Amino acid sequence: MKPNRRSPVFRAAAWFFALALVLPVAIQGTAQAQAQTQLKVIVADIVNKTPDNGGTNLGVQATAAVYNELLNTGAGRYYVFQTSEVQKEAQTLGIRTASAPNQPNNFSQPDLLRIAKSLGADAVVQGYVTSSPLIRSRPVRVALDVRIHDTTTDEDINGGIGSVVVTPRPGQVGDPEELLTKALEDTAQEVVRQIAQRQLFVGTILNVNGNVAIMNIGTRNSLHVGDELTVYRLSPAGTIRVGRLKAARVYPGDAEADILQNVGGIQIEDQARIIYRPEAVLPTGGGPPVPHPHTQSFFVFGIFCNQAVIFVWVVVGKAGGCGHGYFLGV
Repeated sequence: MKPNRRSPVFRAAAWFFALALVLPVAIQGTAQAQAQTQLKVIVADIVNKTPDNGGTNLGVQATAAVYNELLNTGAGRYYVFQTSEVQKEAQTLGIRTASAPNQPNNFSQPDLLRIAKSLGADAVVQGYVTSSPLIRSRPVRVALDVRIHDTTTDEDINGGIGSVVVTPRPGQVGDPEELLTKALEDTAQEVVRQIAQRQLFVGTILNVNGNVAIMNIGTRNSLHVGDELTVYRLSPAGTIRVGRLKAARVYPGDAEADILQNVGGIQIEDQARIIYRPEAVLPTGGGPPVPHPHTQSFFVFGIFCNQAVIFVWVVVGKAGGCGHGYFLGV
């Protein structure tokens, strides 16, 4: 069945039927991939994964740094609810808040989603921070992992990760607290810059054929082979999650995706959103970010493919491919 799906005749026929079904929607412009221009977000407490370094205050400082950078670097892309608005909404909902100012609220994930939805926010900004030991006259390393968690799909849709080392100036005794503050500000700036540069596209399902869905987003919309997408449906009763996809064949303006989950009957006009997959993670004991397990396994698979190609070239006498050349795009 797969060779048929890739044939020009099959794709042309699929598009013909898809266009016939969604033409009224396309005329109104809703069948075109849409880039979400501004996201309304609340900022949750950034969690310190190295409590022996910086303690609770490190998480508080990191939260403030991310909040400020979203207001500055993310201007135009993100509307950030004020901390006081979040606190007040939580109290209205009967959710316990911090008893003292400038202390973490430690909201649970369900509580964060309740607060966000009650305020009309699209997503929750959350993440982790690590720091090296704070030793006088020694460099300070800060690493930050921030995710944008969508309230509609309950998935991460954006994020960034970064690490900065700040060293005392020559001839000066570096105050570790000052170095920590500088490192936090620089890291938050880098991470939010990554987040602000990534456009978030919402695609539309154009056709469903067996275990394959055709979407109107492609490489022009930052979709890559192997990306997973969550599918949801907007209805008068609310948003319904209906399934999960994995991009199998991606073209400039459209893509074919294998259906991984189909809990709600994926159908034409359902919405699809790319799930954010970080390329690195923060180690628990601190230090710089390390490659995410899924990127490591993909790298190993790519090496295997390349070795197989060399073997075929030597034995058979002609060059071959592996995985349709996807490894070359890593």
